[in-house]
Amino acid sequence: MHEFVWRPASPIIDGQTMKKLFDYLRSNYLEVAGLTIGTFVVLHLISSVNQADLQVFIRAGRSVVEGQSPYPKLGTTSVYAGNSFVYPYLVAVAFAPLSLLGTYWGPFVFEIISLAALFYAIYTFSLSLRSRVSDTVVMKISIFAVVLLASPTLISLQMGTLTPLILAGLALMWKHRDSATISSLLVVVLTFTKVYLVVLGLFFILCRRFAAVVGTLLFGFVGLVLNFSTSPLGPIGYFHLLSQLARHESRQGFSFINALHSVYVSKVGAYVILALGMATILALWWRSSSLAERVDLAFIISIASTLTATPILWSSYLPVLFIPLLLLVDNFAIMAALSYAASVMVTPDRAGTLLIALQFLAITLIVLPCYISKIMSTTRDRLLVGIDISKVMFVGFLSIGFVVELLSPALGVQLLMVGVSAALMIRRRTTSFGSQEVTGDVR
Repeated sequence: MHEFVWRPASPIIDGQTMKKLFDYLRSNYLEVAGLTIGTFVVLHLISSVNQADLQVFIRAGRSVVEGQSPYPKLGTTSVYAGNSFVYPYLVAVAFAPLSLLGTYWGPFVFEIISLAALFYAIYTFSLSLRSRVSDTVVMKISIFAVVLLASPTLISLQMGTLTPLILAGLALMWKHRDSATISSLLVVVLTFTKVYLVVLGLFFILCRRFAAVVGTLLFGFVGLVLNFSTSPLGPIGYFHLLSQLARHESRQGFSFINALHSVYVSKVGAYVILALGMATILALWWRSSSLAERVDLAFIISIASTLTATPILWSSYLPVLFIPLLLLVDNFAIMAALSYAASVMVTPDRAGTLLIALQFLAITLIVLPCYISKIMSTTRDRLLVGIDISKVMFVGFLSIGFVVELLSPALGVQLLMVGVSAALMIRRRTTSFGSQEVTGDVR
C-alpha cells in the first residue's frame, strides 16, 4: 500500500504567468483602461433602460401562450403608440418560450443572446481588419468593444430590439453566401423580423444567382402560408396595419422618405426617386462584367438599399449597415472613425455629458496603442503621401453629413450612409491588402 503524503496544490496561476500578465498590463495600459471604461459605460447604459421593444415581444409571446391575439386594434392610435406588436405572427410565436422566463430572467437571457449575436456578427465581418492587425483574443475583444460602444449599437441593446439577431442572420448569410438554399432561407427568415429586409434579395440579383432568387420566392411563399394560417390577423388586415404604421412613422426618424420630405419632396416623388435610384444601380452593375464578382460590394449595396427603401428608419436600425461595413474596413482607425461618426449622429438614452465623454474616451484609448509609434514618427511629407481619394471622400462625407444633419437629421443620416459606404467601397477597390498596418506590439 502506498503511503499518502500531503503536498500543497500547485497554484492555478504561477509566478511566470503572473509576470507575463503584469508585463502585458504595463505595456498595454491604455487599451486596458479603455476596455475597463468601456465596460462600465456599456453596463450602465444597458441596465438603465427598460428595453421597450423587448417588452412588446415578451407580451406578444405571452399572448400566444394564452391563446390571445398579440395585435392592436386596427384603425386606432395604438397601432403607432410605440408599445404595440406589429410584426409577423411567427415572431410572437418565437418569443413564447422567452415570455415563460418572467420579467427578470427573460430580458436577462435575451440580452446575453443579443451580445453573443453581436459578437458573432462583428467577428464574421471584421476578418479583413483582423488579418491586417492581428487575430488574437485581445484584438477580437478590442474590435468588439469599439463597435459595441457606438451609440446606435448601444441604443439597439437598450431598447431590446431585434437588430443584434438580424446582424447574426446577416453574418450567417454572408458565411453561406455560396449556398442558394441556406442564403435564400436566411433572407426569408430576416424578412419575417423586419419586412423591409426583403430588399436583401437584391444581393442575389446583383450576383446573378437566380437559383437563390427562386429559393427566396419559394421559401417566402411557404413562410407566408405558415404565418397567416396560424395568425389571428389575415394578410389584408396585416397590410392595413403596416400601412397605418408607415403613414404615421415615415415622416419621423431617418428614413429616405422623411429625408426628401425635409426638402419639400412629396411622398410619391420620394418613391419615384427611390425607384430610379435602384434601377440606376442595377443598370450600372449589369453593364460591368467585373462587378458581378465583387460579392462584398453587392452585399453592402443590398444592405444599404434596405435602409434606404424602408419607410421607417430609427437609430437602432443603423447597426444593420454599420457592422457589415466592417467587410470593407482594413484599418483600425477607420473603424474607430465609423464608431465616432455613428455616435455623433445619435445619443444613447440617459447618457449625460459625462457618459458620452467616457464613451468617446474609451474608443480612443482602445484604438490609440496601435498608432502611437506611427503618430510619433510621421512627418508632414509622409502624412501627405498617405492621403488618397478614399480617405478624402471618407472625411468629406463625414463633414458634409454632420453639417447637413444639424439642419435636417434624416437627410444628414442618409448622406452619411451612402457617402461613407461609397468611400469604403472605393478604398476596398484601390487598397492593396498586402500592405501591412502598424500594430505596435504583437498581441
